[in-house]
Amino acid sequence: MNNYIRGIYNYCDRWCEKCAFTSRCCSFAFEKKLTEATNEKNMDKDTLWRLVKNFYSEIVPTEGRIELADLINFESLPEFNINTEFLEDSGRNEEEENVLFKAAQSYAYETYKWIETYADEVNWLDLDDTKKENLVDAIEVVQRYAFFISAKLLRALDAEETDELPVNSDENGSAKIALIAISRSINAWSLIRSHKIDLDCSAGLLGQLIALRRNIEQIFPRAMEFIRPGFDTE
Repeated sequence: MNNYIRGIYNYCDRWCEKCAFTSRCCSFAFEKKLTEATNEKNMDKDTLWRLVKNFYSEIVPTEGRIELADLINFESLPEFNINTEFLEDSGRNEEEENVLFKAAQSYAYETYKWIETYADEVNWLDLDDTKKENLVDAIEVVQRYAFFISAKLLRALDAEETDELPVNSDENGSAKIALIAISRSINAWSLIRSHKIDLDCSAGLLGQLIALRRNIEQIFPRAMEFIRPGFDTE
């Protein structure tokens, strides 16, 4: 019998290959089954929804009820204009939040431009296998989280009123996983910089992350108190 943890996929980093909870995540199980089915044959809409409903009927969550819509975990982003300017004012307002989100997206695009330009330099560095592997892993981390941070930040900023959010609100949970991704990215950039790869550009990207973290913490001061299902309870 399945023993899924309700909502665990809402506050994870979507890096299933490195996750210890895939056997208890209904989103992972559904996506795996859907991939297997689509690889076997071309599915029409009716066949797809029959698969969804059959899978849904098999779910036995650890607690609470899992909604059918929860099985499909898509996050869409609106159109945007890159803006590297960053508001440093205290307090919260729509203009600040809009600039904050755009700054996160700007960081993502600049990170991908950096990766396209410098990632191959790893092959030319005189490093032993362990150091080279650690450097490759660090680049993978910043690449993995680049757009993820802005997606989770967008979700966190979606609330109409966040001045008195409950600690375990979805907004705090989304802000927490964004902060976790930022911290991991900061550590990764620090390792990358230790190998003297484009210090000027990487310093700018690292500075953007530090500014993002500071502003997110100001807007969501209790985000890190959020208890993520599975990750903080098991």
